[in-house]
Amino acid sequence: MDTKKLTDARDYLRTWLERSRQAADAAPTVQQLHDLLDWEVRTYERRPAEANSVSTTDLDRYAKSVYGRITSALPMIPAMPASGLTQISSVTASTSSGMLTYVIDVSHLQTPDTVNYASNALAEYRKLQEFQQRPAKVRELLVTRLPTVMAKFDSARDTYQHCQSGFADRTAAALEMRTFLDGVKGELFERARRQPGENMSIELALERVFSSAPTRTEIEEQFRQRSSLMDALSAVAKRRDLSKPYELEALWARVLDHAFVVVSALK
Repeated sequence: MDTKKLTDARDYLRTWLERSRQAADAAPTVQQLHDLLDWEVRTYERRPAEANSVSTTDLDRYAKSVYGRITSALPMIPAMPASGLTQISSVTASTSSGMLTYVIDVSHLQTPDTVNYASNALAEYRKLQEFQQRPAKVRELLVTRLPTVMAKFDSARDTYQHCQSGFADRTAAALEMRTFLDGVKGELFERARRQPGENMSIELALERVFSSAPTRTEIEEQFRQRSSLMDALSAVAKRRDLSKPYELEALWARVLDHAFVVVSALK
């Protein structure tokens, strides 16, 4: 794999963050300048009628100068619509799911180095998801956009957590994750149907529900990956899975990413 595009995307965001910090550092000074200019504008606009006889030549020259200096020395920060942030969040979540699958595939080589590599990578990703509160954000999205499957999500999350604590087995956690994913798909089918009982497919549901979604490409990718995710969960649920316990962590992370990408695009 050529990592240049991933590296370029990461470096682009790094530069963006550096510049946003610079803007944040400049904000107090900009606020002070704004307050001074606001006072000047309000002061002039409150002038009495008699003041119209007083020359404003110097003020006019000053106003032209200050506007030119400010706009040239302080470039305007571009507007950042919430939809754009949602879009890039979905893009990176979808990419991360692909990387998780790659990491697990590497672990199947079953050498000490590949197992250690996978274990460390998944531990890092789990910490990232916890720090970014991905489970809580997915639940918040479900509350407002797909409340009918919220109970299934809660059951999957609780069973997974109990499994991690040693109070439930991996089979139960995998079954609950499958049930949640099936619930999401089932609700999408219901939204897509134009009459009760209409035959439905994933392709048709995606076309009808997400036809104008800016993240449609990522949603379609998630549903392309869904079969492999469901198969992996089935392997655990039917005790056919001979992999390491940390693989369940990767499956839960993929479930969260799938839900985040799909549900965040719903209206």
